[in-house]
Amino acid sequence: MIRLYKSPTAILNNLHEIREGTYNTARCFQADCDDLMTFNQALSAANLSAKQRRILYMYYIEELNQSEIAYILETSQPNVSMILSRGVRAIKQVYKNWERKELNECT
Repeated sequence: MIRLYKSPTAILNNLHEIREGTYNTARCFQADCDDLMTFNQALSAANLSAKQRRILYMYYIEELNQSEIAYILETSQPNVSMILSRGVRAIKQVYKNWERKELNECT
């Protein structure tokens, strides 16, 4: 499949670096800005619950592990893992829908 967007998982994994502006020479500032804007649009379009957003923030921005998040939220680590996975899956689905729509418009 043709990829029109950078993988949301890759963006999530580099989100802290992108937001903090700690770049290595192999990455492009403008591309990171574009990726971040697109990601924020996808985040809005994914219609995540407040809990999903909070867990994504704690995991990818605050860089807490799942056990730490579970302790803070007074829940179990498997529950955090499930909520995190569903949130990421919802964001990925937004990207897939966008790609499918854009590819259909090209044909």
